[in-house]
Amino acid sequence: MKTVKILVPFKFEIDGKAVELEPGFAELPDEAVDAFVRAGYAVLIEEEPAVKVVEKPKSRSKAVK
Repeated sequence: MKTVKILVPFKFEIDGKAVELEPGFAELPDEAVDAFVRAGYAVLIEEEPAVKVVEKPKSRSKAVK
């Protein structure tokens, strides 16, 4: 199971039962996730947190007047 963000409402069959998926977060079977992402119905949520790399600005020399 993978966590995805549903973008548009749609129906999907899981274990022989029809399930209506509404926009929001959900867990879907691995074999279905690729098809929904390619179709634009869902976006895969990475489990690792996003990291922002920040570099300190280099010190500037003061201008001579």
